[in-house]
Amino acid sequence: MIEQLPLQEDRAKENKSENWRKALFALLFLALSFICILCSSESALRFFVERGYIPDTMRSSQRADYSQGPRISLAPLNPQIAADALKDELDLLASPQAELAGGIIVAALPQPTLQPQPTIALPTPPPTPTPTVLPTASDNSTPAVPLPTSQPTSLPTAGVTSSPQPTSPLPTPIPTSQPPPSPLPTSPPTSSPPTSPPPTTSPKPTSTPDDGDDGGNGDSPTVVNDTATVREDESIAINVLANDSDADGTIVPGTVSQASGPANGSVSIDPNTGAITYIPNANYNGNDSFVYRVCDNDGNCSSGTVTITVTPVYDPPIAIDDPFPALDEDTTTNVNVLANDINVDGSPLNVTSVTTPLNLGTVSINPNNTVAYTPALNFAGLDVFTYTLSDGTTTDSAVVTVTVRSVNDPPVAVDDTITMVEGGSQFIGVRDNDSDPDTPIGSLTVISVSDPPNGTASIELPGVRYTPNANFSGDDTFTYTISDGFLSDTATVTVTVLPVNDPPDIRADVITTTQDTPITIPVLANDTDPEGPVDPNSVNVVTPPSLGSATAISGGQIVYTPNPGVSGTDTFVYQACDTNNPTPACGTATVTVIIIDTPPSAPINLSAAPGDSQVSLGWNANPEADVIGYDIYRDSALITSTTLTGYLDEGLSNGTTYSYFIRARDGGGNLSPNSNTVTARPYTIVLTPTNVVCIDPVTNCDNAEGIPDGNIAEIGPNSNGSITFDFGQNSGIINGQGYDFVLYEKENPPGVGIQLDFMTIAVSVDGSTWYTVFNWDGNPGGVSGTNVDGYANDANGEVDDEQIP
Repeated sequence: MIEQLPLQEDRAKENKSENWRKALFALLFLALSFICILCSSESALRFFVERGYIPDTMRSSQRADYSQGPRISLAPLNPQIAADALKDELDLLASPQAELAGGIIVAALPQPTLQPQPTIALPTPPPTPTPTVLPTASDNSTPAVPLPTSQPTSLPTAGVTSSPQPTSPLPTPIPTSQPPPSPLPTSPPTSSPPTSPPPTTSPKPTSTPDDGDDGGNGDSPTVVNDTATVREDESIAINVLANDSDADGTIVPGTVSQASGPANGSVSIDPNTGAITYIPNANYNGNDSFVYRVCDNDGNCSSGTVTITVTPVYDPPIAIDDPFPALDEDTTTNVNVLANDINVDGSPLNVTSVTTPLNLGTVSINPNNTVAYTPALNFAGLDVFTYTLSDGTTTDSAVVTVTVRSVNDPPVAVDDTITMVEGGSQFIGVRDNDSDPDTPIGSLTVISVSDPPNGTASIELPGVRYTPNANFSGDDTFTYTISDGFLSDTATVTVTVLPVNDPPDIRADVITTTQDTPITIPVLANDTDPEGPVDPNSVNVVTPPSLGSATAISGGQIVYTPNPGVSGTDTFVYQACDTNNPTPACGTATVTVIIIDTPPSAPINLSAAPGDSQVSLGWNANPEADVIGYDIYRDSALITSTTLTGYLDEGLSNGTTYSYFIRARDGGGNLSPNSNTVTARPYTIVLTPTNVVCIDPVTNCDNAEGIPDGNIAEIGPNSNGSITFDFGQNSGIINGQGYDFVLYEKENPPGVGIQLDFMTIAVSVDGSTWYTVFNWDGNPGGVSGTNVDGYANDANGEVDDEQIP
């Protein structure tokens, strides 16, 4: 801040003549300025200024700097002043009024008109103006103070040449305290005078280094170095101005500032008192220093050094929380928990104690002061514990956080023991006491079981079913294996089978009897009891039969009596018990009785008639109503069965004798005794032309005799199914031989006639020959033929006595 000096009228009058004298010297100053500029010499200018021949307003031809404090420093002219004349700048101009002697007025002036030649016009001094003091500006700025209303004659700006030839520039003054940057870039010097008036800016005071010199009027403050002592980690307020002084002014406390340092602490300044508070760095002890700067009311500044002795104090150790390195579950790791702890005094630290982890792991202190941590079995997740350290004087504690990574643990199968009674099966939940640290029990699976020596074991999810052998009692064992899908474990199951009184093993019986025949059944013959014999006196019928009666008798037997005339299958249930006291065990079984009815009687009157490659059998029907058929035996071998009373046995060898018998069969499958046995020998009938039978009137058939004219038989069913022919002496028929006969209707061509199906020739009792026709099934039948037209006296199906061609 630029401070306006007080003006006193008496002093102004005394110096009035002096001011005029100084104005005369101003002309000389201008001349010398040209010389100084050309010679780059500052000594001549300083000579006139220091002796008061040049007013303070002419001490700087540069633009004013807005620097803090009342001082304006004199410096060599800047070689760019000529270029600055073309800009809007602030210049310091001289005023000839005596009232301004010893004072400075800074104001923004209109741009002066530059004359070709530097001249100075001294106007008549105006009345003494009353200056206006502007308020203090902010840092590095100085408010402008208006000049008196009277305007002096414009003077050429120092540093600007008045001739076309360029001048040698002066070196740029070096600012000593916080010089402001140039507001605009400068232009190089020009050899021709500017064509436009120079610009003006707000003036800035020149920065002044703190070199101990008087920067303003009077002497700089006398600063005495200070010393102070403070305890480690404490602060101290130092009244650095207490021993400082100023011979011709007053030290301004608000000007105290930090010039340098300290190296091992920090300072803060009270702007009102100028006291400096020093705070050493944390835990620092030793010497430290800093330099402060102070100014008086004239702007004169000095610096002093403050030396601080920081005395040591005891620092307790500080334990800092530790993030434990991650580890897998069921493993142990060691960590140096002291590595990040603080021990300012450097005394040895020891881990003195640890707490139990939150999740029940274990922690121990190793001899080297590291800590060993083991998580609880199968634990995974976050765990914490605290440890305490000591330096021998004090202790501190910190928290250790541990991350335990999960790994797949195998299931743990635990042996099982169960008790059961014999005679049944038992489901065993073998998983119920098993475990898996990271798998729910419900997710474990029984994957295999072994075979117990005295029973069977099978997987019945979610467990195992055990069945002891029948009547086994005692201990039995087997193993099972469970799996979590990746890992497995095996355990043993011990089963104690308690004995019980087993019922006797009562087994079923099957017996056969004939119709109307009682039978005694030894039902206990196939029954047993594992603990002893079956009591024979305990046998009794619990469910009676339906086709007869059953009665228990002594010796453990039952008598079964079928109802009269019945046959078939009947059943009843009996019970038998053991001899166990007080409560016997009993069992039951079923007796099946097969009642066979009376077999039928033997068939009678079996006969056999031989034929060509065949034998015709016939017999009388059995009188029993339950006979359902007959079995036919040839040469003692069963050849067929039939429900008829006759049978034609074909495909036989002619000339061979065969024997036959038959047996009747009833609905119960019973067979009668054998019938009578018959024999027969099939034969071949041979017909020759001489053996042709002529059925014709005597007059037309030489070989037939005495055959009357007319029908001798009708072809059709007769009462006995037979046709009888009488042959004469000359018929050529030999008794006892077989013949094939073909009957033709008269006038029909050969081959069209009536073929007899079956023909048997035999000798009648009276010597006559008769023929019987049988159907294919052996029963008597008729004669089959074709319907052909014959003579008018022939009807279809008849045989006439006409001659056969």
